[in-house]
Amino acid sequence: MTPSDFRAIFPEFADTTVYTDSAISAQMAMADAYTDPTTWDVFYTEGVANFVAHRLAMGALRAAAAAGGAIPGLSYDATYKMVGSATVMYDAVMIRAKAQDEFMYTTYGQKFAQLARRLGTGALTLP
Repeated sequence: MTPSDFRAIFPEFADTTVYTDSAISAQMAMADAYTDPTTWDVFYTEGVANFVAHRLAMGALRAAAAAGGAIPGLSYDATYKMVGSATVMYDAVMIRAKAQDEFMYTTYGQKFAQLARRLGTGALTLP
């Protein structure tokens, strides 16, 4: 897969100034540790694309936090927050799931994790 192939699957990453070819290629290289073409077979491209999209989205989230003065990488999940008449509630089950599996933070990561479970690879142990 090339960065162009990735952008064809996920056109929301088309901005080459934000999501550079080198950033996409670096995440594709990282995906090799999590995916095996033989095991993933027909799901390999979809798995790698979702892995890369997840990593890029998480990187953008950390960059936005840093740009706003926050410390990148910190998670401020809450189950209930009220400001004036506006109330926000979060699913505590999802918060716990996110704490246990970093792929639960994005829909791309959730799809990657779903494919991994479907293929029976679950979490891979790296040497």
